[in-house]
Amino acid sequence: MLGHLTGSGLSSSALELAGRLHDAGKLLLPDSLLNYPGRFNARQMLVMRQHPSLGLGALFHLSADIPTLVYEAVLLHHERYDGDGYPFGMKGQAIPLAARIIGLADVIDALLSARAYKTGRSPRQVKACLQEQAGGAFDPDLVRHAITYFDDLLAIRRTVAQPVQGYQPMPGRSPMTSRNLNLRNTLP
Repeated sequence: MLGHLTGSGLSSSALELAGRLHDAGKLLLPDSLLNYPGRFNARQMLVMRQHPSLGLGALFHLSADIPTLVYEAVLLHHERYDGDGYPFGMKGQAIPLAARIIGLADVIDALLSARAYKTGRSPRQVKACLQEQAGGAFDPDLVRHAITYFDDLLAIRRTVAQPVQGYQPMPGRSPMTSRNLNLRNTLP
């Protein structure tokens, strides 16, 4: 939706794919880190900040048919408009639009969601946070669109948060996590 509002011509299906894959690198991180019930120390933050490049590497190995904007969003969704993000410290319009959109959507979702270490914020609190960070963490034009159409974004979030239709875990087995996913390279 934000891609459409910007008039950028970005493919909505590619943006949706980017939204679903942007944190793919977290699959390669230990659950103990992902579910850590407190503030990260410097070492934990260093490991967590590797997930964009891990995700990019994983996608490169999976398929050559992934649109470029998906790769950009996976790698750059933690860049900040003011240049204080990672992995490269890019600033403003130098950050590809898809990465700015996915980064904003990711933060909206994170703020609204309860986690092991925090409760979710109310929509009013999230909008206030976005306004506070316009021009800092986020592209001010995207923030303006997000606040204007916030109820629509919430409705989309509710539909996207639904499980994939037709997915059924095998009886007696839990869905795949990084604990039971074998990622070792067995090639000689």
